[in-house]
Amino acid sequence: ETGDKLVFLEQLGQLNSLRALARLDSFKKEIDYLEQSGSISSSDRVGFAKRIEKVEAHLSDHKDSVELSGNLFRGLSYGSVLILIALGLAVTFGLMGVINMAHGELVMIGAYATYEVQLLLGHSADNAVDHYYLIALPVAFLASAAVGLLMEQCVVRHLYNRPLESLLATWGVGYILIQLVRLRYGDNIGVNAPTWARGGFEITQDVILPYARLYLLALSGTCVAFLYFIIRKTKMGLLIRATMQNRDMAQSLGVRTRNVDRFTFAIGSGIAGVAGYGWTIVGGVTPDMGSKLFIVDSFLVVVTGGVGELAGVLFSGLGIGVLTKLIEPMEFGDFTIGPVWGKVILLAVIVAFIQFRPAGLFSPKGRVAQRK
Repeated sequence: ETGDKLVFLEQLGQLNSLRALARLDSFKKEIDYLEQSGSISSSDRVGFAKRIEKVEAHLSDHKDSVELSGNLFRGLSYGSVLILIALGLAVTFGLMGVINMAHGELVMIGAYATYEVQLLLGHSADNAVDHYYLIALPVAFLASAAVGLLMEQCVVRHLYNRPLESLLATWGVGYILIQLVRLRYGDNIGVNAPTWARGGFEITQDVILPYARLYLLALSGTCVAFLYFIIRKTKMGLLIRATMQNRDMAQSLGVRTRNVDRFTFAIGSGIAGVAGYGWTIVGGVTPDMGSKLFIVDSFLVVVTGGVGELAGVLFSGLGIGVLTKLIEPMEFGDFTIGPVWGKVILLAVIVAFIQFRPAGLFSPKGRVAQRK
């Protein structure tokens, strides 16, 4: 009977069933008891133990590969959120010279706009109205873009190319937005994901890619393509680049730079709102979510990738996301790094990287580089 159990466990090991690991532990105790009671000999126990170790080693290797795959994918999905947030910063900080510390609050506005659409259409766990989430996408973009336009008109337009002043002013604006939202909604709300975002796609044994995070990756790629098309392939994109490279020359050639400023800031703010919209299906929504979770990492993405460079945002966002999720679960003896020490280590790595490449992965070229 004991031999039959071991054969079954070996078959589970060949199937890469991680449930067999718990059964192996109980089986070890069982054969120890059988040896002590005299039901099996010491030589039999040694033979059983060797077979158990072989199955355990195989399953441990499979478990490590599953955990590594999961961490890599979580890193990619987290990096996709950072890319969405950093795209807006790449516009406002990289192209306009404004350090917008309220950018995280624009992410939060997008998340709460998604929540309002959910309430309006009556989506809940018991009453699925899945199309609410598709409607919430343009609503989140427009809500954050409107708040960004108001911020630009009242505060930011006086502070272009004055980084320190813009940092202080937008930091104060961010706190005002947090308190206003807290007064309206309280400290925490719940956004119910659409039913199609639940579950995942199993690509191999025990390696499951959640549909929600796959959607985030697709959303991030779409926004990158959208912003690239606007900046590189449209007349307004040409005016944006001309204004940011040489504002006085653009004005002398008849460019309405104030309209360009408004449009640029609105686009950057709207994409931040899309980031908040996307986050609602994988994370919690709170009034201080932007400043607490994203603003520091998104600035790191922009600086590491190269100020104002879309390719830099793409590569550094994915890189920082993956590194974050690979570092956090690392263990050294009984010590697990965790999120807090993971941030510290990541920051140290980025600081060391910037020492060697101060301009980031993709440094600005031409007159943009001279202006910076």
